[in-house]
Amino acid sequence: MASIETEYARFLEYLNEQNVGEDVRRLANLVRSNLRDLAEVGAARRARSTRLVPIALQQFEATSPDLVPQGVLAQNQADQPHLDKLEVGPFRGFMSPETFDLSHDITLVYGANGTGKSSFCEALETAMLGYISEAQAKRVEHRDYCNNVRLRRHAAPVLTTRAVDGSAGQLAVNESLHRFCFIEKNRLDDFARIAARTLRISGNSSRRCSVSTNSASSSAASTSRWTRACSLSDPRPRS
Repeated sequence: MASIETEYARFLEYLNEQNVGEDVRRLANLVRSNLRDLAEVGAARRARSTRLVPIALQQFEATSPDLVPQGVLAQNQADQPHLDKLEVGPFRGFMSPETFDLSHDITLVYGANGTGKSSFCEALETAMLGYISEAQAKRVEHRDYCNNVRLRRHAAPVLTTRAVDGSAGQLAVNESLHRFCFIEKNRLDDFARIAARTLRISGNSSRRCSVSTNSASSSAASTSRWTRACSLSDPRPRS
């Protein structure tokens, strides 16, 4: 739960610097005040949205639009080192030690099936978080999951950093700090499915708004404003 709260605090700090309306900010604060209840149900089958809707209908109007930055992004940001190289092996699909150069702004890893792409990512995950989410999902012991199948052993991956002054160091495992660095495969798959379902919008409008015109009740007006806030803050790709 600590990692989720840290991620969301960073998002709020980012959102506070953007030019977004009050309804978007209200929605962000509403999620923050109910974060634990929303996180416990998971994201499958829109469970969080289903739980959020009745909460929004009751609390949206009374929620403050004022975001309170937590200072998460600003903490020692200027002193943060850059990733320099990853030493891995034996580990998962790597039988012998390999060194990967991570000193550039973008590192692209590609290859055929079974060449170690997933092992590379899981080595990063181990070095930064201290665990592998896939192993936890499958309820496999971390040590057994990391072992190379043939050697039946593994060495802990070493992630080296380079500071602004040029000094090198080894990145320490910190789940709460580094969790936000990873976008899991299942999230990417979700994005792909969302993109495939996205409706084409005619005209010049690039935003979808849901406006209630059949009811003058305050409940309907609140629902319309909250839906519009969801639409404007929705990061999903649009065509």
